[in-house]
Amino acid sequence: MTCDVYRNANTPPAAPDVAAASGTLRCIYPQGYEAGEGGAATQITHIFDCDAAVDIRDGGQTPGSPGYDTLYFPDQNGNISFIVVFVAVIGTVRRCWLRRSSVSYPTSLL
Repeated sequence: MTCDVYRNANTPPAAPDVAAASGTLRCIYPQGYEAGEGGAATQITHIFDCDAAVDIRDGGQTPGSPGYDTLYFPDQNGNISFIVVFVAVIGTVRRCWLRRSSVSYPTSLL
């Protein structure tokens, strides 16, 4: 599955900061909800695994500002987006823990 990556205040229809990032999107809502009991801002709904070279960032990499990326599936015209809560590189994989934003239905991505 592919997504377009937007950084900070950059949003569609502007060009994405990273176009057509390819990877695997998985729902982990039950586990993510339990781990994020502190509030909606920390709740995790999905994980996106991609190549470690793909430039996707969480807010912790930009001290003093929100700084997180937003992923739009399957591209900037998609009807589903995710906020990047946390990113870690594990070997050759960049794992992104995500929180789903509002969805425009109908969608076949969920």
